[in-house]
Amino acid sequence: MNDGIRQKTDLTGTLDGSNQDLSVSRGADGSATVRTVDGGYFVKGDKAFWISTTKAPEATALLLAGKWVKAPGSMADSLSGLTIRSFLDESIGPGNITDAELAKATTRTTTFDGKPAYVITDAKTGNTITLDAATKYVLQFDGEQGTSKTKGKVTLTGWNQQPTLTVPPGAISAPSSMGN
Repeated sequence: MNDGIRQKTDLTGTLDGSNQDLSVSRGADGSATVRTVDGGYFVKGDKAFWISTTKAPEATALLLAGKWVKAPGSMADSLSGLTIRSFLDESIGPGNITDAELAKATTRTTTFDGKPAYVITDAKTGNTITLDAATKYVLQFDGEQGTSKTKGKVTLTGWNQQPTLTVPPGAISAPSSMGN
């Protein structure tokens, strides 16, 4: 999203999004965590999040703030595409790096968090991708992000280390005013 608001995102879990936590903070628009477990989506946001994202009345936002809420069907549908795989595809996927651009890219060795790594630099844009030398996992992307061309840095850590998440205890159902 390129609306001028600085956003911090932390996404941990499986590539396909079947078991993950997505935390987003957008300044005055608030912050929230979305947990995906067994096809269910659970959202825990602050008052500002509920007002800005769902247009909930202030009284409803106060009721929901800080609680895990099982996302109703309409909200769950919009959350289903938010996965690590879709995030990577949008940021650095095949639609963003052509074979011709890759052929012109330069590579160099470096260290990343004290481990050997490779940096690939796009000759045209200056965007860089850092790969772990041993596993070839993407460690960092720095440059224009996907179709929005928003500048940013994405750091990926903890490959294959995510614990299995469970349904948050005490999750409540969304008020009927928020849709199904």
